[in-house]
Amino acid sequence: ESVYVDEGVARISGWTIVNWDLGAHGTQTATQILVKSLNTGAVWLSELLQPDRFYDYVFRFGFGQPTGVGLAGEAAGQVRTPAEDEWSEVDMATNSFGQGVNVTPLQLITAISTIANDGLLMRPYVVQEIRHGDERQVFQPTEVRQVVTAEAANTLTHMMDAVVDGIATVYAISVPGYQVAGKTGTASISVPGGYKEDAYIASFAGFVPSDDPVLAMLIKIDEPKDVPWGSAVCAPVFARMAQSILNYLKVP
Repeated sequence: ESVYVDEGVARISGWTIVNWDLGAHGTQTATQILVKSLNTGAVWLSELLQPDRFYDYVFRFGFGQPTGVGLAGEAAGQVRTPAEDEWSEVDMATNSFGQGVNVTPLQLITAISTIANDGLLMRPYVVQEIRHGDERQVFQPTEVRQVVTAEAANTLTHMMDAVVDGIATVYAISVPGYQVAGKTGTASISVPGGYKEDAYIASFAGFVPSDDPVLAMLIKIDEPKDVPWGSAVCAPVFARMAQSILNYLKVP
């Protein structure tokens, strides 16, 4: 596994990017970058991919386009690409850790579900069947595309397992009897001319059981009052809801 030496700072096109904790963490693996949410490490990974491959994955995972769920007025989100005059290298750098893009909750959980589904992106749908008298119209799951190989998806799953294991000793994310794979999120809120001061979107997205997924779920809280971290605010909600749903579904 490739390693990255984190000096705590990434300088891109005259901009300085730091980690959320302002720290320098030394030698880190890709898994450690994900577990510790290192902005500078994400920038390093994006540079390894280069813009063409990076944005190919962004769009293959379904961002910047409607999911096709079939609901009127679905937003496409927004991703600035190298094809646009306004794009610069700092866009890819910040995009790598989730800043500078607009993403809908449905897009995000669809992407997470793709990892749970061995790298196969499925089209989300709301209605399972329509009944009218003796007639029934049943809607079947629809495959969209293979985004990454099953092996790559399995690697990502193990990395997301490590994220949950890393915060489980501090926050109530564990679901007794099941391994959860997930990722925390803390995003700034954009306003004209910049970002809203001291205002964030906290999130936790994941799936369970990670070795044979039954449930994928996103918890998102806008402007939490006490702390902005998805690990503290959203992960415990995920755990409680997942426990109830798994019990209801009688998942062994």
